[in-house]
Amino acid sequence: MKHLKKRLYLLCAVLLLVGSLAFGEVTSGSILLLDGGYYAEGFDLSQVEFYSYADTTVADINGAYITSVWPHESSIVNLNSGYVAIYNSVNSPTINVYGGTLRSLFQTDSSVANLYGGQILNIMSFESSIVNVYGYDMEYIPLEEPIASEIGGGPVNGFLTGFWRDGTAFSIELSDWRLVDGPMDNPITYDHINLITIPEPGTVLLFGLGGMVLGRRRRG
Repeated sequence: MKHLKKRLYLLCAVLLLVGSLAFGEVTSGSILLLDGGYYAEGFDLSQVEFYSYADTTVADINGAYITSVWPHESSIVNLNSGYVAIYNSVNSPTINVYGGTLRSLFQTDSSVANLYGGQILNIMSFESSIVNVYGYDMEYIPLEEPIASEIGGGPVNGFLTGFWRDGTAFSIELSDWRLVDGPMDNPITYDHINLITIPEPGTVLLFGLGGMVLGRRRRG
């Protein structure tokens, strides 16, 4: 497992370089920390590392362009808008993705990711980590043979497709380290993913209209 993590960190470094070359280091946007704790900030918001000890560090990312985010302990990161090239969890942090773009989601240890919207390009999850995906018409498309990642991540063994609550379509690469190191006692990334189906927008509207009609009949 130590060798696995070393390879993971090496891959993160490569992705970090690719992201920096492709998008540069943009300092627009804001990062808001709540509930105590502290964070170490890299150069020009290019890298932000979150720590949490007695309290929980909560970071709201709104419109920022960040090369990498490395949350520790029980930190919570909310991505509302903006761009994060690499998210690499340590220990048991949680990320909630509501919008924006997350290029690479690396889940390790007992970390949790809740995906509600936005654009997620690649997921790699192992150990005891969990990824909860909230959407509808979701489908896992496994590949007979692994292919190269379009963003430079690990070998892709499948795609997760579907729609977010607002009707936006998504397609996410699922990478798997077992394709690099061979068989190992670790489930593939898809085995770490929970698909949580939510009602389609049209269904919610129909229920709402039905309730209004029923209410009017009762009053009549």
